[in-house]
Amino acid sequence: TLEEQRKEVKRAVLGPYEQFEAVYKEYVSNAYKRADAALKGKVDDTEREIKQRCEDGLREYFAELCAAERIDFARFEQSGVKVDMASAKQKTPKKLREQLADFVAGIARSVEVISGMDDAEEIMVEFKRTLDAPVAISTVQERHRRIEAEKEAQALREAQRAREAEAVARVEAVAPPAIEPPAESEKVYRCSFSVVATKAQLKKLKDFMIQEGIRYE
Repeated sequence: TLEEQRKEVKRAVLGPYEQFEAVYKEYVSNAYKRADAALKGKVDDTEREIKQRCEDGLREYFAELCAAERIDFARFEQSGVKVDMASAKQKTPKKLREQLADFVAGIARSVEVISGMDDAEEIMVEFKRTLDAPVAISTVQERHRRIEAEKEAQALREAQRAREAEAVARVEAVAPPAIEPPAESEKVYRCSFSVVATKAQLKKLKDFMIQEGIRYE
């Protein structure tokens, strides 16, 4: 009985509150959330428009700087300039314009330094890709070092092959000529005889027999 009474009291107490809460959500809470979301969207759109106008002006200024320095390969995005609302609200974003000016001036100085170096054209190719002069210079120098190392290795290989060929030629020069076996159609005879001759004559006889492919024991 007490439990049932508790539930009745709870319904009696919460009923008016739940009715009030439903009315509050419909006419106040939900309406406020919709209005707040709509206002936030309008604020975001306005801020994007303000920042875009500022960025467009900075891009034009960047193009003027590059034209003055005769630089046609740098992009605005490479400058690292990011437009925020504090800068966008200024009539002239001085800090960002100075950042762009320093960026373009640095490129111009690097181009001047590279133009007076050996392999300037090759270094410029790398510099235009990275906009980092030390990296571009080291990349080209390392490439040349590898090329020279390969040339030296190739020269050593060719010299080694030449030495091997020379050694083979010397061996072939002192080696006895190859003895060709007699033709299959010719019958081979064995004979024994004694030779009376000088040492020089015996050497000539031996050379003759080797030359003619005559086997001897």
